[in-house]
Amino acid sequence: SVEQMSLGEVDDFLVTTFSCLLTKVLFST
Repeated sequence: SVEQMSLGEVDDFLVTTFSCLLTKVLFST
C-alpha cells in the first residue's frame, strides 16, 4: 500500500514517470 512505500520505491516511480513523459515529449516534437 502507499503508506508502506519506501523512499526508494517512490523515487523509482518518479524516475519511471519522468522518463515516460520525457520520451513522449521527445517523440512528439
